[in-house]
Amino acid sequence: VIDAGLVRQTRYHAGRGFLALGPIAEDSAAQRTGRAGRTAPGVCYRLWSPSAQLAATTLPEIHRESLVPLVLTAAAWGERVETLRLLDPPKPYALDAARQDLRAWHALASDDTLSDSGRGLFALPIAPQHARLLLAARTEGCLDAMIDLVAVLSVGRPLFDASGGEELRLAGCDASAAIGALRAEDATEHGVSSFVLREARSARKRLRKAEGLPDSAPSAAPFDRDALVRAAIAADPRMVHVARPRGRELFFSNGGTELELARESAVQNVRGVEAVVVLDSRALGAGRDARVLVTCAMAVPLSVLARAGLGQDRLASVHVEKKRVSARIERVFANRVIAEREEVPQGELARAAFCELLERGSLFRTAVEATRERLVRAELAAWLLTRGHPAGVRIEGMDVPLAQWLERKVERLGLGSGDELALLSAEDFLAPDLPYETASAVDADYPLRVSLGDVTYRAEYELAQNQVTLRFLKGSRSEPPPLSYLPKFPGLRICVESRRGVTVLRPRG
Repeated sequence: VIDAGLVRQTRYHAGRGFLALGPIAEDSAAQRTGRAGRTAPGVCYRLWSPSAQLAATTLPEIHRESLVPLVLTAAAWGERVETLRLLDPPKPYALDAARQDLRAWHALASDDTLSDSGRGLFALPIAPQHARLLLAARTEGCLDAMIDLVAVLSVGRPLFDASGGEELRLAGCDASAAIGALRAEDATEHGVSSFVLREARSARKRLRKAEGLPDSAPSAAPFDRDALVRAAIAADPRMVHVARPRGRELFFSNGGTELELARESAVQNVRGVEAVVVLDSRALGAGRDARVLVTCAMAVPLSVLARAGLGQDRLASVHVEKKRVSARIERVFANRVIAEREEVPQGELARAAFCELLERGSLFRTAVEATRERLVRAELAAWLLTRGHPAGVRIEGMDVPLAQWLERKVERLGLGSGDELALLSAEDFLAPDLPYETASAVDADYPLRVSLGDVTYRAEYELAQNQVTLRFLKGSRSEPPPLSYLPKFPGLRICVESRRGVTVLRPRG
């Protein structure tokens, strides 16, 4: 036996299994050595230094593989994995990842017991990640085609050899190529692996029986690829990845690990691909050198993602039109705009639109500006209270920034549509003023504006840093004024913005 001291093991991370080459453990090395003397005296040559530090035992499979089947099986028996007496207890984070997958497939109820969908997954004689595709295909009416596709995926090996399937791959869809090869009368002409083909057809037979379908599988009959796409997205929206071009290279992402197309993928033949539904991938390497290659995918336009309801709406722009609020709304998936529309916003988007218009001064400008000043005075009064000042007072609901005050007010008004603009008035967005004595005391030492004849400043208070900055508004003065010209601003550092920058006039109050 010649032992290189390396072992290729499967690993599971972030929802994907991959092969990694690493050092052998002592127990596996001893097993390899034993092979040299199994039938007669033999010799084992170990190609590593005697001083090499090897792990004592091989990492058990329960610490390397996906725990989805284990969690699903335990739930089917009404158990939690944590209560099972296992030789090697699973890692908590691996259990969490498995349950997260099963919840995404609607296989677990809120209390982590098996749902109806979960029972459907468990009943199928195939891995859960493939069984979910069959469940979705029943609804979309493409069960025959999905069985063929899943049968190929379940083998876990490439269907085509290095140069095979060229004619089938021209369509630019790995799923279509796989189904076409499986249904071909003479698949050998497409350069398929006879072993994979035999295993896939055997799996197809089992799956058709499990689904109550006749043994005779469809031949080269056409199938609805769009239905296949809808079923895959419905099975798990996380399979969708949008294109991320970087120079001449193309990557795909759904907000997590970036993927790239394997050389053998038929999607390589698609120009201007916008997104893919990833049905199978493999990870190579580990650590910083790790790469995830897409081996089976379907290219789809962004419009398909929008029709499937993927992504979230966000406001791109808002404006007032014909006495109502209108907005351009973007549908965003994985930080990519997949659709746009112009409409009167509703619900949460309507409230966000109102807040944006109010804050930027497009609605009830005078009232909102008065509210801004009153909130600043209220913040100063609360700050004085912490310093024991007699004018200090805290007013409930007034100790927040303007944006937050507006959000609360819009929420309290119950606004839910851009059509409700006509129901509003300026008084709705005017905050109550401080008591006269308090406001006067605050304005005396902490004004909101400072006018010196040849210059006017706006006072911006940063009370957490005990600082006030006088921002230049208008005037002819180019140098900061003498400190004696300014209000006292007790307890605050004074900074002045001029045309030459910001100058600290008083380091400490």
